[in-house]
Amino acid sequence: MSSTPVRLEEPMPSNFPLPYDPSEGIPIPAVIASDSEAVASLPVKQLLELVPDPVASENRKLIELDPRLREYADLRVEVQRLVDGAKARNAKAYAKYILAGLKGETPYWVAPPITLYHREKLKEIEFVGGMRALLFPFGNYFVAIDGETQDIAWRYVAREYPVALDHRVKVVIHHGKPIEAAKQYFYDLNTREVKPNAAVAITMDTLDPATRITRSVMNASGVIRGRVHLRRRQLRNSDEDYLLTISALRTGVVTTILGAPGLQVGSRPITLADDVDQPLLENAVVDVWSSILETIEEALGSRTSTVVSAPSILAGIGVVAHHAIPCPPRKADIASWSIDEVLDRLDGVSWERQLAQSPNEGTGRHPWEGIAGKVTPTGNFSVGGPKEVGHAVAEALEDEGSAYYRQIRSQ
Repeated sequence: MSSTPVRLEEPMPSNFPLPYDPSEGIPIPAVIASDSEAVASLPVKQLLELVPDPVASENRKLIELDPRLREYADLRVEVQRLVDGAKARNAKAYAKYILAGLKGETPYWVAPPITLYHREKLKEIEFVGGMRALLFPFGNYFVAIDGETQDIAWRYVAREYPVALDHRVKVVIHHGKPIEAAKQYFYDLNTREVKPNAAVAITMDTLDPATRITRSVMNASGVIRGRVHLRRRQLRNSDEDYLLTISALRTGVVTTILGAPGLQVGSRPITLADDVDQPLLENAVVDVWSSILETIEEALGSRTSTVVSAPSILAGIGVVAHHAIPCPPRKADIASWSIDEVLDRLDGVSWERQLAQSPNEGTGRHPWEGIAGKVTPTGNFSVGGPKEVGHAVAEALEDEGSAYYRQIRSQ
């Protein structure tokens, strides 16, 4: 017995087995948030089909050959920025992060939803059982108005690791809104967030070895245990119960691990080579810093009148402490010192903030002036950042033949 086909130009009969016309498009199962917004989960391979390649859309030769890509490029330029500079670099870094997560190389990883935009309103359909979906017309496309860097990263990952194509990603779909709305969404999503300061970000990072070792130092040292601020980037005068911030201490730990190159790291996570014995390294850093903190305990207790709790000073101390850690990560051409030799470099150092009077010249001179910072017109001493003055601080602490070395000990 032959069945009578449904003619596409005629309305579907009420008993038609599907709630939509399959010739119109593909259904995207979704949670409907409003008549213009929905949330969905898509396999990566479907995402890459529904959102054309942003990088390809900036290639003039490619868009001349593909009318759909050209149309997408015309819309995308209205609601996105170019894939160059920091965005291009971030996409590759994001791809490494995703790949490590997919391969199980990191125990925790997360990717936020990608926000997609479609100018025309999408038809909402409901299946038997209550599942709802948006009907996406064939030949159409989405533009990512937020999370496009992640979209590009998935393309890099899929080329290297095809299994990633079956991984599902979260998306938020906005549709049936004018281009002005999409532009405003781009602005709001990219400018209204408040990023956490370095201290908070460091506190939350459970994978970075430098942060993990910093926490070990905090727990091991009776000098600073319970007295390291985990939220502020800089201590206030009212923070009387605290001696330093976790971000400042971590700066010293980073330079202890990496030496002088660690001065350029800032709050970024570090990566250790495979041949580094991490438990051995952690023990060495904890041992040397426990001794250092005991040595500078008095100066830390007077932090408002000393420079010792400043990140650049702790970074410089870390460069000295680098001599006391195992090789690797210490390079073979960096001299190996005992903890006592490290502490010798801190002996006799003046950590004071105020000007010291010179009996010979009758003028005041700060022991760290021109090394860690400068005296402001109001007479206060301003300490520079690790990237700016860290090398000079390390030289003053470490190099016995340096004029800086003598300057901070001459008072």
